[in-house]
This record gives sequence, structure tokens and C-alpha cells, in this order.
Amino acid sequence: AYIIEEEVYPRVTRYFNYLPGRTDFVLNTCVDIPNGFAASFPRRMEVLMDFPSVPFSAYSDSDWLSYVALHEFVHINHLYMARGGFANFLKLFGQMNLVNAMTSTWFLEGTAVNLETSCTTGGRGRSTYHRGKLWAQLAAGRLGNLVRDGNFLPNSLPRDKPYVTGYFFLNYLRQKYGDDIIMQVSDYYSKFPFLGLNWAFRRKTGKWVGTLYKDFLKKERQQMQVYLDSLPANPQPYIFRTNERLEFYGKPLWLDNRRILIHCTSNEEFPTLYRIDLQTGRKRRVKRLSVLPSQCNGLANNKFYYSWVRPDPLYPSQIVSDIYELNLDSGKVRRLTQNAHLKSPSPSPDGRQIVAVRNEKGYSNLVLLDLESNPPGVYQLTHFKRANTLNPCWSPDGETIAFCLNQQGQQALYTVSRNGNNLQKRLVLPHQLQFKTGILLPTFTPDGRTVIFVSNFCGMENIFAFELETKNLYQLTFEPWGAYSPAISPDGEKLAFTAEDADGRHLVVIPMNRQQWKAVPLLKIRLEEKYSIFTKKEIPTYFRLDSLRPAENYNG
Repeated sequence: AYIIEEEVYPRVTRYFNYLPGRTDFVLNTCVDIPNGFAASFPRRMEVLMDFPSVPFSAYSDSDWLSYVALHEFVHINHLYMARGGFANFLKLFGQMNLVNAMTSTWFLEGTAVNLETSCTTGGRGRSTYHRGKLWAQLAAGRLGNLVRDGNFLPNSLPRDKPYVTGYFFLNYLRQKYGDDIIMQVSDYYSKFPFLGLNWAFRRKTGKWVGTLYKDFLKKERQQMQVYLDSLPANPQPYIFRTNERLEFYGKPLWLDNRRILIHCTSNEEFPTLYRIDLQTGRKRRVKRLSVLPSQCNGLANNKFYYSWVRPDPLYPSQIVSDIYELNLDSGKVRRLTQNAHLKSPSPSPDGRQIVAVRNEKGYSNLVLLDLESNPPGVYQLTHFKRANTLNPCWSPDGETIAFCLNQQGQQALYTVSRNGNNLQKRLVLPHQLQFKTGILLPTFTPDGRTVIFVSNFCGMENIFAFELETKNLYQLTFEPWGAYSPAISPDGEKLAFTAEDADGRHLVVIPMNRQQWKAVPLLKIRLEEKYSIFTKKEIPTYFRLDSLRPAENYNG
């Protein structure tokens, strides 16, 4: 209520100088999906209380809630905003402005993303991940028509192009014509909607939208070229790389030193788990999945562990994430938890335990699953308050767990022992002036001395290595549009990851050549703040009869 009353409502209504009337706001704590939506029947906006794990960078918990709520409230304003005689005309047919609702998607979503970014300390406009998607298409020569570039079209990338193109185009106009240009165009368009959005831009800027868009692309090409010139002249050699168009690979998992298990999605088939042989290049289908696994899953003893978000059969409005096990030998799937709100599973090297993230009404902590009990016992591992834990992983000896913690708007790399003791903050990267930095998707090297992770500290998201003993930081990859989901081969000789480009997200394998690592100086970084917070507390197993109790019991 505070966020809506003190942050969202006054900022949006003041910017557009419009009061949309009473709007219900729903905080849904029973859905393990980070999202939100606006609706007109009844008029409401709803935020699904689960913090995003990837690839957003270093948003605080309040940022996430504020900017999602603000984004949806901008849509509410668009649905009902009308001026002058057109407002009186609408009174004859209802309050909702269907003309605004049918406006170009890039303008609707671009406006919302601009407001979510400029009115909060978060927002997708501060994420280098989204600029990378724009520049990838620009470098491939696929941008030039705003109708095509700013709307959802089949077999077209990026999949969220109205958000990406719309934000950066409108942000360019704000820098050129002033912060209130979006408000001026929206105001004129709400008075004379049948003249079209193109005419509204012409009246307020003196140029047609097509001309403005060409000017925007010209400036983006100049900025992109400066960035490309800063990259190393000699790119790293690839051992292996996929190149199929419109395919999106997830987290690679090494079966041995030459084979990788990885899931892939495309526009033509369901999410599918593949086994790829790096020597022959052969891609063999293991199993077609009924659900898209997240970027955080694990492999142990030839068993694949992943989370699946599905509706509760008794309460369909509750969409809960649970942990599943796929036996690669038999192909059988086993559900390990029941309505436990768990995601990002990582099995221990011996396969006896799983560390996972438990959603706690918008915040999260780490839990341990004991696979040797039936059903698996769930034990609380961390007890952070008003924070979010992300992407846990095990050390090779099974004694230490590395994870990312988002607290007060900053992500840090932590380690904790398997019994919950010796919690240490290992690394915090300082924010840059133009964007927030994050630490995501950590994994250990086979010797356990180095943690590999994803960060945008030096620009686009790429892969870095942090030596736990020496405190040295290195940049390992220099992918122009982003590298994600690192995984080291068992012999430590190869690095597998996924790389973004204009055609999708591809699997890439490169040699672990330390001579090509780039040292990154650490400035003003706090290291190794030690805590001890573990109290072993078993989380009760879910039973169907518990559905007769109040809903709060589902979250512990």
C-alpha cells in the first residue's frame, strides 16, 4: 500500500496529469512467477510476488515491486486516458479508451518501461541485457522499420522487441525533446485519437515517426561502434558453437569431458533436453519436456534436476514451483516436493542433497532437500530478512555452497558451508554510473579455488572468474551481446556457456586459456564479511488436507 500511495500513484498521475479513478491493486503471493499485469474487468493491476533470478542485474526488492507496479499503472492510464471532446464521446460508450488500447505496442510498452526506469532506481532501461538485444539486431542489419521492429511478429527477434525498441526509441526522444515529450504526445493523441499516433508526433516534434526512428538508429549505430571498438581485437577461438536460428539454449551441464546435457527451445517444438557430443557435433534428443526448465538446474548421478511451475489442482490460482528429478537412464520423472515454492535446484556432488531457493512472499532463502528420506526432508539453510538468494551451486568437494544475494539494491557473491556455518560475503562489485552491476549464475572450477560467474561490470553481461584465496578478478569472455550460464568441464580444460546474438541464444565452448584472461582491478570492494546464522529447522511437508487451513500456511 505504501509503494502505491507514495511512489506509483503520484508519479504516474503527475506525469500524465490524469487520474484514472479507483484501481484495485493485488499483491499475489501464491504465484512463483516474477511478473505483473493490468486488466479492465474489473479494473486492477496485479503483481506476482517472486523476484527474478536471471538475467536482471542488481535490482533491490523494493525496486522490483515498485517498477512492476508502476509499469502496470501506466497501462491503466493508457486504457482510460481521454481528453477534450473525445472524453465526452467515450461517456456514451463506456470509460475504456479502446483507441488507446489498440495503439502500437512499442509505444504502449516503451512508455511503461521509460516510466518504470525514470521513476525508480530499477527498471529494465538500466539493464545492459536489453541494450545487448537491441544492438545485436542493429549489428545484423535487421532494424529499419518501426512497424516491424516494435511489434510482436512470428519468427522475429528479440521476442520482447516492443519493450526493447520502444524503450530505447522513446528514451532517445526524451533526451532530444525533453522529459515530458511522451506526456505531450499522449495528451494530444488522447484528444484526437482518430488522427493517429504519427500525427501526434508530427505536431509535438515537427517530424514524422519514421524520420525520428531513422535518426534514433543513426545515433545507436554510433554508440554501438564505440562499444565494439573497445572489445579485444583477437576474439577467443571456439571449440564448438551452435548456429541454428531461433533456438534458445539453457544452462549447459557436463556429462563428461566431451558431452554436454542442455535444454533448448525453438518456435517449432516443445522444450527438449539434448545430449551434444563436442567431437562429432551430433545432437541427440534425450527427452521432450512439457515445461521450460529455468536457467538454474543441476545434474548428479545421471539424474537431471529442475523446477516446474504449475497450478495447484485444488487452488488453480496458486501457481507453485516444485523440484523434479529426471532419470536419464530410464526416462522417468519423479516429483520431489509438493507445493514447496522451490526453484533453482543444485544437487550435491554425491547426489544426496539438493540446495534450492524457496520463495517467501517476494523474498527468498536457501533450503536443503535430503534425498535419502522419503519424502525428501526440507531444511532451512539461510535466514536472511528482506533479501533474495539466487543461483546456488556446490563446490566439487560438497562442503561449500556459493550463491548470490540481492539485498538493498546490490548483489553480492556469498559462500556458506553445507551445515549453514561460516557464511561469508566474498565479492561485491561497485555500481557503474550508467547501469547497475550484478553477480549471477556462479559455479566452481573443479579445484574449488575459483568461482566463475556472470556480471555486467565491464559492459555487457560476460563471464568472470574470482579466485577465493588471492581475491583476483578476471574477465574470461568478451561476447559483444552477452554470455550466460557458465559451466566448466570436469578436467577444467573447457568452458561452456550460452551467448546471445541476433539469431537467438547459442551454446558455445572455448578453451580455459588463462593467458587470454583479462585482469580486472577491484576498487572499494568489501570482502569476506563473516556471519553465523544457521539454525537447522525442518520445513513441514505439504499434505493435501492442509488445504483446509488458511492460505498463509502454504508459505511456512
